[in-house]
This record gives sequence, structure tokens and C-alpha cells, in this order.
Amino acid sequence: GDTIAINTKVSFSMPCGRFLIMKMFSTPGRLWGALVVLVLGSSLLLAAGVANGPDFDAKFDREVKSEIHSQDLQSAFDHVDQWSHWFFSLKEARSLDHNGNPLSIKDQIPFAGSKIRMYFDPKKGERKRFELIVKVLEYTPGQKVRLAVVLDSTGRLTQLFSKIEWNLELINPNPPSGDTTLIRGTETVTTRHWRSRLLTRIARRIVLNQLFYPDLIRLSRITQPDVPKGVSAVDH
Repeated sequence: GDTIAINTKVSFSMPCGRFLIMKMFSTPGRLWGALVVLVLGSSLLLAAGVANGPDFDAKFDREVKSEIHSQDLQSAFDHVDQWSHWFFSLKEARSLDHNGNPLSIKDQIPFAGSKIRMYFDPKKGERKRFELIVKVLEYTPGQKVRLAVVLDSTGRLTQLFSKIEWNLELINPNPPSGDTTLIRGTETVTTRHWRSRLLTRIARRIVLNQLFYPDLIRLSRITQPDVPKGVSAVDH
């Protein structure tokens, strides 16, 4: 009939707890494993924060010097039908009229507000081919053209980014003998999807480089593009 009280509570002193932690890390394998788990956990939390965060702008700049004759450089720059000579994987580019039909060769001069269809063929099969429609936001003959992507035939680019703009400039386009022309390209994008937010944040330069289709190095080396007779940038 006697009642026996059994105390099942077990307490650890601070030295005991510290000993257990030290023992956990006493083996190199356990230490590295714990560090890997810690790093992966932190990375996942950071990635989740970025992916679910607000959209943002990102900018990319590139400059290339050219020593070729300024007339050749400006002709390739000012005539849309010659852009295939210095855009990555671009097979054809054509200025469009208000109905979306290609203009004649003599009218292939960009102007503010005009739209251009660009057909890309990376030569990796039919599924890799795509078209972009870009709008000319600003144009100064022989000096500057600013383009914005408004339509992507695959939908991938416009799904990931709400803005993709390329600003191309020829600095000192009429240099004295012995001087060079500086070709400057600036790209500005705005994210609109968790994938673009995450990828652009962790690999900004790689992502923006993939989105920058003008090949400034090729433009800097171009000579005597096939410009139709009687056509010039000031004719429009």
C-alpha cells in the first residue's frame, strides 16, 4: 500500500552539453557534414528570399574599340538589312511597315518608333530557331540606336523579363587618321519571374551576356557591308 515516487527527470549541466557538441565535431567527417548542411540550408533560405522578392533592374555594359574605316562601320550600323553581319546567330533582319510587312531594301533604315523583325538561327535544329520583334526607341544616324524587345516568338524571354533594351553607340564615329572609334553597348533588363530574379541575382553577368545579341567585336572588324546603291542613313 506504500506509494513510491520515481523521479524520471534527467538534467544536463552546461559542461555536459558542451562536451556533447565537442564530441559531435571531434570527427572531421561529422564536422564537414555539419558545415555542408549549414551552408546548403543558408543558401536555400537566401534563394527563396530572392525568388520571392520584388522584381529589379539589371545592367550590362560592354565597350570595344574599332580601327576600321568609319564609313564601313556606320553603314553596317545604319542599315537594318546588314545587322545579320554583326548580331549573334541573326539570319535576317527587316524593318516593318504599320501592317507588320517587311519594307523594301531601300527603306531598311531604322527610325524612332519603327519595328524590326529579327530571325535567329543558331544552327542547332529547327526547334532552336526563333524571332524577335524589336522597337526602335531612339536613333541618331551613324551614332546611336536604342532597341527594346517587344515580342518573342518562343515566349520565353518575355515571360522572364518585362524589359530587355539594347543601347548601341559609336563614340567618335569620324575619327582623325590614326584614331579609333569606340563601340559601346549597354543592356538593361527588368525581371518579372522568380526564375529570372534568382538566376540574375546569382549569375548576373552570365545571364545578361546571354541576352545581349549584338556582337560588338564582329561589328568592330566589319568591312564593306553590302549596302544597296543610293541608300544612306540621311535619306530617310
